[in-house]
Amino acid sequence: MKKFTKLKKFINRKSLYWVYFVLIIFSLLVFFGINGSSVGIWSKYFYGDAPDKALILFEPRGIRSDEWLVGSPFIISQSHSIWSTTIPQGFGSKLITMLPVPTVSFKTLFHPNTWGYFFLPIKQAFAFNWWLNDLILLIFSYLFFIAITKKVFFSVLFSLIILFSPFVQWWRGAALVTPAFGFAILYFTLEIFNYKKNSDLVKNVFFLNYFLICYLFILYPPFQVSVGVLLLLFVIGYILNNKNSLDKKRLLTLIFVSCFVLVVSIICVFLYFFEFKNIINTIQNTVYPGKRFALGGGYGWINLLNGFYNIQLLDNIKGAGPWFNQSEASNFLLMYPFIAPICIYLLIRQIIVKKIDWIFTANILYLTLATMWLFVSLPSWFSKITFLYLVPINRMLIGVGIADLFLTIYFLFKIKITKTKRYIIASFVLSLIAFGLNIYIGFYLLHNYPAFIQNEFKIILISLISGMLVFLLLQQKIKLFIFVFLGYLIISTYRINPLYLGVDSIINTPLAKKIQTIEKINKGEFKWIVYETGMLGQYFIANGVNSVSGVYLYPQIDFIHIFDPQEKYINIWNRYANVFFVNEKNKINDFELIGVDQFKINIDPCDKKLKDLKVKYYLFITKNNYSCLKEIDKFTTISDYVNYLYLYERIDY
Repeated sequence: MKKFTKLKKFINRKSLYWVYFVLIIFSLLVFFGINGSSVGIWSKYFYGDAPDKALILFEPRGIRSDEWLVGSPFIISQSHSIWSTTIPQGFGSKLITMLPVPTVSFKTLFHPNTWGYFFLPIKQAFAFNWWLNDLILLIFSYLFFIAITKKVFFSVLFSLIILFSPFVQWWRGAALVTPAFGFAILYFTLEIFNYKKNSDLVKNVFFLNYFLICYLFILYPPFQVSVGVLLLLFVIGYILNNKNSLDKKRLLTLIFVSCFVLVVSIICVFLYFFEFKNIINTIQNTVYPGKRFALGGGYGWINLLNGFYNIQLLDNIKGAGPWFNQSEASNFLLMYPFIAPICIYLLIRQIIVKKIDWIFTANILYLTLATMWLFVSLPSWFSKITFLYLVPINRMLIGVGIADLFLTIYFLFKIKITKTKRYIIASFVLSLIAFGLNIYIGFYLLHNYPAFIQNEFKIILISLISGMLVFLLLQQKIKLFIFVFLGYLIISTYRINPLYLGVDSIINTPLAKKIQTIEKINKGEFKWIVYETGMLGQYFIANGVNSVSGVYLYPQIDFIHIFDPQEKYINIWNRYANVFFVNEKNKINDFELIGVDQFKINIDPCDKKLKDLKVKYYLFITKNNYSCLKEIDKFTTISDYVNYLYLYERIDY
């Protein structure tokens, strides 16, 4: 353990400056209430192109609707009733089952990003919520990389590479928190394996257990399994590499620790299922998302290698080429497809000389398995035992991207290569292949999706950069490779998310103030509803009222039965969905599915069912003359098809 002791001293002496710096930046962002949310879309909805004083840099992204339309309104809403586990939506919704929202539940202990709502004003709490996962990722990926590279500066850069990868920035949410907690797990695993004092062992076991449970409660299996398999293989590889340092006492200690961590994690998962078992059962039996069973296969090679063209995704006007949207098009700058022949050769040579680096081997094994999953339909029994059946092929990319970075770091710092003339020629050939494939991808996009990229010179430049990076990596030109790699990533992602001040666009508009004023009188007695649009149900919820319109994370069966008692439309409403209401007299069906996660209910606003539900306040995007309603206010809005919002009160109570 002498080698580790030296590393420990090295870390203590030099590494904390970066940690302090990151903490200071985080604290300043929280203090000033600056976030990266796209809630500014609401400002555009109400005020159009009028200057948004809260917008500091760049632009909010409409494509990030899972954040500004769904997640953020729910979180802001729950912050109004933080001591309750149920949000007033329909008959009541337990958001904590699926989302990291601030509420009194044991599960909140493992969503540290929500803790700010218990002691900070909403503006600062929202910023705390937004940036904490970035903080965790930057700190623990950095500490983990030090253990591999023993280089403080390069470890800083590698942590930034993870953060600025297009896939992470376009998806954020689970794509950010999964590697954040994953690196924390790896770091504390290494600390435990190399413990020196019992006090350190106890401390590190506590933190490992904590972050492992945090990881389990992300509750997005496609990312968790994809990254989790990689984490497991890395740990196995690390143990095999260091098995000679394990005496009997240390081995027994590590076995006991593993059992303890496993038992505590199982208990916490059991508590989660016990508290929310009815809702979990409902979710598992939905049409969407329902029970997943992916078999893998069918992925396109261009999808795998499009990372260098993610630079084109920054401008909305360019679209996303052949991909559904920018998030689905996002990727990592993958190196492994091009350096694979060299890596396989090195692995074979290790096996021949019987000097195997098991971490290197585990990494190659993972990338082989993940690549097969992308392109080949594997047997169902294999999918079950590996849990890969929970991972749709396009969600495998997060594991592939992190494994690719592991391989890159290992190649740069751990693999010793004699750069013979033959090796240099091989490096040059592989670089030419990278250049040629990116040229092909570029001109394919140019001819088939000319709005996405029009500049032939830019295609050549992008392809040259890809080829150069492959050559620099194979030649182990560490500094130049990392600077070019990170620089290209930052240029490709720096304005994906805006810098935005507070959440006034949700809670401080004329409509929001009117909602809040009425609700002070109502005290939750009456419900609200939005007609003709799927936009504003969540806006009502964010302002603390019970809206029967909006996003239902799981179907409230008792509530829906009021509109469909015979379950005639169960395949429409039995899903996660954005629900909104219409009154289309020419339509026969009461329910209409308009997207995999969106449906509308056709019902007259004066219908007795709504009265029985105590729905009293109605919002329309057109002026109406229903006998049961009276107009109480009108609000200006700017969008493609709406000029005013009309607020009505039901008068027949």
